Amino acid sequence: MAQTKVLSFVLLAVLILSIDVMEVVGQGKCCQNHPSLGGCIPGKDDDPESNGKCWAFCITDCVKGGFCKQVSAGHHVCHCYC
Repeated sequence: MAQTKVLSFVLLAVLILSIDVMEVVGQGKCCQNHPSLGGCIPGKDDDPESNGKCWAFCITDCVKGGFCKQVSAGHHVCHCYC
């Protein structure tokens, strides 16, 4: 009887930990804004030809790279494509 309770507890703990790990893995660079990189200039920082900062940051993990996304009037941030 005690073994069943211990086994149930261990299985529950593994399930909870695996859910936490899946959430962390799912929150990569792609499909997200990255304001921590600072503002960006459309046509410059997202230009693959000149290896702009948004493009260079996103292309390492996201196949399509990234672009400067307008988040408010005159303010752009790097956004990685999905």
